[in-house]
Amino acid sequence: MPRSHRAHAEWTPQRLVRWARKCGPATAELVHHVLATRVHPQHGFRSCLGIMRLGQRYGDGRLEAACRRALALGTHAYRSIESILRNGLDRKPLPTPTPEAPAVEHLNLRGPDYFN
Repeated sequence: MPRSHRAHAEWTPQRLVRWARKCGPATAELVHHVLATRVHPQHGFRSCLGIMRLGQRYGDGRLEAACRRALALGTHAYRSIESILRNGLDRKPLPTPTPEAPAVEHLNLRGPDYFN
């Protein structure tokens, strides 16, 4: 294999998750999710390498906070992480989940049996 192909073959999903774990647990979870949701984990390599570059640009602390926010919001895309960092949302507190409102029960509600 040519040298460039051998270098690319050294990248494995385990290696990317190990790198992410050095940054923090939220980053590792995000990278693992990116790789696990692809049919072939190699399809997520570019996204994970992009996240690595964000860590170099913004620092590991900010990247970890951005990944924590992205996981809380349920987004796992590179662009979402980049947007969180670019707009400084990683420095703001995480949104707190609101409790579900209790079901309202009164005489005007028909219920599922009404339509049978």
